[in-house]
Amino acid sequence: MRQGEWAIAKIRALRQSAVIMTWYARLAGIISLVLVLPVVIKSFPSHEVALYMFYGTFVRFINIADLGFTLTYTRFVSYAMGGVRGFDEHELNAVQGEGAKSPNIGLLLQVQESMRNTYNYIALAFLVLFGGAATVQLHTLQGESGSLLGLWAAFLLVTALRVRYKYLSAQLSGMGFVHRLREIEGTYSLVQSLLLFVFAFWFQNIHALLGLLVLWQLLLTVRDYILFQKMALPMMGVQQEQDPTPKIDIWKKVMPLSLKGGLGNLISVGFYQSVGFIFAGSLPAGQLVQYLFVTRFLEQTKDLSMAPFYAKIPRFGTLFVRDREQLIRESGQAMQRSLGVFALGIAVFAVFDYAFIDWMGKELADMNPRLWLLLFGAFFAERFGSMLVQMYNLTNQVRYHTINLGVTTLILMIMYVLGFHDASSYGASAMGVFHLVFVPWSLYHFQQKYEIRRFMGTFLLYFGVLIALGGLWALTTG
Repeated sequence: MRQGEWAIAKIRALRQSAVIMTWYARLAGIISLVLVLPVVIKSFPSHEVALYMFYGTFVRFINIADLGFTLTYTRFVSYAMGGVRGFDEHELNAVQGEGAKSPNIGLLLQVQESMRNTYNYIALAFLVLFGGAATVQLHTLQGESGSLLGLWAAFLLVTALRVRYKYLSAQLSGMGFVHRLREIEGTYSLVQSLLLFVFAFWFQNIHALLGLLVLWQLLLTVRDYILFQKMALPMMGVQQEQDPTPKIDIWKKVMPLSLKGGLGNLISVGFYQSVGFIFAGSLPAGQLVQYLFVTRFLEQTKDLSMAPFYAKIPRFGTLFVRDREQLIRESGQAMQRSLGVFALGIAVFAVFDYAFIDWMGKELADMNPRLWLLLFGAFFAERFGSMLVQMYNLTNQVRYHTINLGVTTLILMIMYVLGFHDASSYGASAMGVFHLVFVPWSLYHFQQKYEIRRFMGTFLLYFGVLIALGGLWALTTG
């Protein structure tokens, strides 16, 4: 093979990788963090910096707004791609040993119809509950400015519209189009980051930045709709006449699993952001910038670390139906890579802290390094425990609801005892609860379905990172 042909083949292979394309989709977030945010911090007043970061944080609530329905529906789509005839335990096990099965198109269409109806209600609930709570907290930052109030109203509406059509990406992911979806998402996000940099550097006007965020949310919804039309509908356009699928009450099966998983999602994805909204009304703008900066960096680390594992969950769902041995081999490797990337993110932030934060402005220059050590340590444990839970959830038996009510209560109680006066109290309480409660609980359920010895490398890596965090803590003390 000639060198040019080899290069083309390698590029094609990278574009077919769900992990690589997920990283590509997250590249824009890193650019925004290291290119756009420094310009904003150095050029805008503290309350406008906090306002800009507040908008970005609110977008993250799209991932938890559906209370777990996206995760459950994506899993159901991946099951249907494996050829199952239903979602009961005996139906999920029936395909084992039969060899490759064709996708059950009839069942896919039923799931799609259920999703379309469900997300009408989810979008309305998101607008009222999440939008209402955020509006109350945002009042202290935007004051009585009519233009800022108008931009926030428009932002709420277009974000709710994205929630309404969130099922499109769930369908595409479950059908195995993760790589293509992430590639296009990455390209859009790169363009957005570059435009934000130009707007921040050239106009230095908060209205221009926020207006661009509003417009971009609308464009993202249009993008998802076009992708669905081009990629998913052609595969689903023809019914399987030779093997008709009986009508299944999808909603009845999805709702209890989603609500259980959604409470867990509220903890694992959104609770630390919820605390950020609480702080928005109580912390001075400078301290709020510190907290939101660390969480923004943490978000990017989490996104990158999730790719090796979460980008493959649709495949894991299909393997759970077809080949359990292959599932164990691939999932163990994916979990180790995910934890390794998170550990790398911790190391990068440590270097960033000591080398660059002083340059970014007075708000960050006096930031206590223990704040980010606590937050990174807490959510490293959350990532580890969540992957164990996701492996258990492949069995379609979700166990999120009880433990996460307990985790939430414990974190709030500890924060109250510590004074509930700054972000560090949250970091300390989350650090203890996630490591001492969430991880052991996740491990308890994980070992009901899988042998620990087959994932020993994953557990050794987890404890190794904990030791490294302890070393960094000792350095900051000295």
